[in-house]
Amino acid sequence: MNESANNRPQATGGGDEPSVDKIYPTYRAETYQRSYNHLINEQADEDLFYKTFESKANVESTNIDQIDQGDNDKTKTGLVYYDDCVEHFCLWDENYEENPGRYIRIMERLCQLGLLDECIRLKVRLPRKATENEILLVHSEEYIRKIEQICTLMDPEQLEQESSRFDAVYFTPSTFECALYACGSALELVDSLMTGRIQNGMAVVRPPGHHAMKSEACGYCIFNNVAIAAKYCREKYHLQRILIIDWDVHHGQATQQAFYKDPNILYVSLHRYEQGAFWPELIESNYNFCGEADGRGFNMNIPLNDTALTDTDYLSIWHNLLLPVFYEFNPELVLVSAGYDAAIGCPEGEMLLTPAVYGHFTHYLMGLAQGKVGVILEGGYCIESLADSVACTVQTLLGQSPIPCNMRYPINRSVIESVLNVIAVHRSDWPSLCIQNTFDRHDRHLDDVEEQTIRKRHYPTLEYCGIADLLDKRPESYPTRDCYPKQSEENYKKLQKFIQLLRRKVSEKTIRYDSNRRTCLIRSPDLSNRHAAPKTHPERPNRIKYLWRLLKSEKILDKCFVISDNNRLATDEELAACHSNESIDKIARTERMDYKELREYEQQFDSIYLTNDSYNVARLSIGALLQVVDCVVRNESLNGFACIRPPGHHAKRGEPAGFCMFNQVAIAARYAIKHHGIKRILIVDWDIHHGTQDIVMDDERILFISIHRYDHGDFYPENKSASNYRTGKRNIINIPWNGGEMGDREYLTAFFNIVMPVAYNFDPELVLVSSGFDAAQSDPLGDYHVSPAAYGHMTHLLCSLANGKIILSLEGGYHLRAVANSAIECIRVLLGEPPKSLFTNDDNDEKQWQLDVNAIETIRNVIDYHSDYWPCFVYNVDIAKNTID
Repeated sequence: MNESANNRPQATGGGDEPSVDKIYPTYRAETYQRSYNHLINEQADEDLFYKTFESKANVESTNIDQIDQGDNDKTKTGLVYYDDCVEHFCLWDENYEENPGRYIRIMERLCQLGLLDECIRLKVRLPRKATENEILLVHSEEYIRKIEQICTLMDPEQLEQESSRFDAVYFTPSTFECALYACGSALELVDSLMTGRIQNGMAVVRPPGHHAMKSEACGYCIFNNVAIAAKYCREKYHLQRILIIDWDVHHGQATQQAFYKDPNILYVSLHRYEQGAFWPELIESNYNFCGEADGRGFNMNIPLNDTALTDTDYLSIWHNLLLPVFYEFNPELVLVSAGYDAAIGCPEGEMLLTPAVYGHFTHYLMGLAQGKVGVILEGGYCIESLADSVACTVQTLLGQSPIPCNMRYPINRSVIESVLNVIAVHRSDWPSLCIQNTFDRHDRHLDDVEEQTIRKRHYPTLEYCGIADLLDKRPESYPTRDCYPKQSEENYKKLQKFIQLLRRKVSEKTIRYDSNRRTCLIRSPDLSNRHAAPKTHPERPNRIKYLWRLLKSEKILDKCFVISDNNRLATDEELAACHSNESIDKIARTERMDYKELREYEQQFDSIYLTNDSYNVARLSIGALLQVVDCVVRNESLNGFACIRPPGHHAKRGEPAGFCMFNQVAIAARYAIKHHGIKRILIVDWDIHHGTQDIVMDDERILFISIHRYDHGDFYPENKSASNYRTGKRNIINIPWNGGEMGDREYLTAFFNIVMPVAYNFDPELVLVSSGFDAAQSDPLGDYHVSPAAYGHMTHLLCSLANGKIILSLEGGYHLRAVANSAIECIRVLLGEPPKSLFTNDDNDEKQWQLDVNAIETIRNVIDYHSDYWPCFVYNVDIAKNTID
């Protein structure tokens, strides 16, 4: 945007027109010199585009069957299971909680919901057994022989006697065979992932594995399925970065031991700990066990020291701790030790996680490793919530948006303490954990710092209240009967009733739509070509022409529901929801002006050009967006993208500005509220310029978040008071960048620490994105470096909200290829494809996540300022460094 009316680009009209230079001799050509040079380059790009398109079309015409088949397989979810695992059951205790009923109920539930039919069964008859060499990747040969020998026994008394030598384990004659099939199923899953047969998948297996150590069975586990799968992928596929996330309520101590010195495996465990009093009662399960030697930093424990933790508590861990580290690690494969014993109703975990929240965890993981996610069943002993939680996981893997959670604040204090403790010991390993400031607790002048009166301080502490690690030696025998927690009949019935209520909620919230209409697209009609300035102007018709051609050549249009009737005009009533009658009339009167009048009239506005068709073009643009709103809110499509111009987010209530005549996203929000009864709408504006705020600032039904270049008020629109982070409004959150050239890391860090926490806190029913791409690499006005892949990741993160109801509306962006490539990545994600990796193996700094210091300051300021408004912002403290009490 230019700084003054005198430097404004001029509109074109019909007939013989005098040159711009003759009419306005003070017009400075250098104002848009960069845009002009960029336009010349774009013309060459466009010529190249046609050549590329023609050659690509020729290649595709000869290979279309093969390509289509490959694409079809790539989007599939695999499922592997072994029905005969039910032969592994406790012969002497029919109430033993790790029993075949777990598997049977899971499969029943998947069948009831039709999910089995939607997945590819990886082995129609039987999965394969793991070979001995594969088991030896983690376990000793002596241990394998021992388990094999025990399972040759046929006498239940002898089997119980052998079982008593291990902590919480039972054996049957079928146990060894079932354990081999369980491990083989996990290997079948990762083979299918790595060869591209499937995009993601789940292994529904038992016995579980994450407690099985090198030479010892433990905690219902015989062979460590996930650890073996990870080492198998390291050897066979030469992977350098594998993420194992263990959300079972128990610490997977055996998996930790297997990779404690390995920098190629990031093992992360969220587990109930209670200062070591909860099983397995190990000191090594605490947060200060971070890995050794080259593996330092690659073992992360998040010990939870309270029960009855909720979706809100767990999601705060994901947003403020896990997501930054996961993205910095940039895994090539994600494996999940998926225990569901933190789900509501489980007597082991005594937590209150709803089945729906596991869909959110899964959705976040699907943004990593280009979607290669393998989920492997571990624990979970409330059979109904276990079955529902697995179903929510599989639904999400299949592309269903996560069901909204019931967020309840405040966040548990012990969770806050645990997260800050983990950040304290890992911030030197992971630069992404840089949002909290640090202080030296031994600084004699600490209390003299003025800021100490307003900033909280966190002092990491260690405590152990367990027994197991204090014993001189392990017990000679362990109990084999009644060795598990039980619920009272009254509590059991109460929890089961609540689980049924949650099940109905999931059913009601699940959106059913034609899969061929998942994403709806619309473009401005051809009339928009008649709203055009001189060729040197960056806001021109080619912005959407180029994008639409690329969508067609990439065959993306074939996957979308394209709304062909794009001639709906926004009514004056719809415009008046956000603009004054005087403002509407200011644009409407241009229909009757001649060329000279238009040139003179537009000078009274900030960075506006006008033609006789501008009024109707703007109304058509808004009408197109409202059609997408109708389509999404009525569940005719899940989400949508409006490829429209002119942009809208600079248009104020009283007048047009910044290439924008009417504020289309604000109008769409008010339209959805009035005509569809939507109660809460989130607007995210990632255009590099600030906009929209003045229209929605007094409307608490709308939460507006803007991430924009600010430069202390010197960047357009140069509104120092309105564009900074001190908004004075709960529903207006500005993230204003100062100095530096921001890119992927800065934007995603803002998403992890600000956008996603507050969005979940707000709980929107619809998400609208003012999707300007002028922060993209190569944009001539923005000078930032956000990649197309990063826009895809931001879209993916937002898709976890509002039941997946998200609409992107094109705003700015003035490099044709950058706009097209960025928009295409967003649309691919809307279609359910995984976002592309942010880094490649060729990046020298792929493991670095060094943020611009100005960005860190901005994020801290925003969190500090809004912490009084939003209870999700509880991690804005200073952390003591160097020592732990």
